[in-house]
Amino acid sequence: EDRLKLLKTKWIPSSNSYIYPKNNQNRRYNKSWENDYSWLRYSPSQDGAYCSLCIAFQDHPSENPRYNEFVTIPYNDWKNALGEKRGRLALHSNSERHLKALEKVVFYYRFRIREGHL
Repeated sequence: EDRLKLLKTKWIPSSNSYIYPKNNQNRRYNKSWENDYSWLRYSPSQDGAYCSLCIAFQDHPSENPRYNEFVTIPYNDWKNALGEKRGRLALHSNSERHLKALEKVVFYYRFRIREGHL
């Protein structure tokens, strides 16, 4: 199923020495962020990051571009990815949208296990 594939699949560079491209602020994606944010998925074609949970169980898009970051709009403001107050990864992880998607993922896995599909 597509949702399961989205949740489990990550892009893996073909080489351990892969160098992520720099943006116009001379910053780049850091693969180690995936250790703290298991939902984070990097897209090499977009040079941006997405949330696998919010894509798999997305609600309606919003007029607000910030709301659609990590879902329909790739996140690539690497300078502000981390930080206690403004870190976008932490903000997204604690957002209402993400928490709703996380709840749906938990129910999805419970159903799949109960039905014997996992």
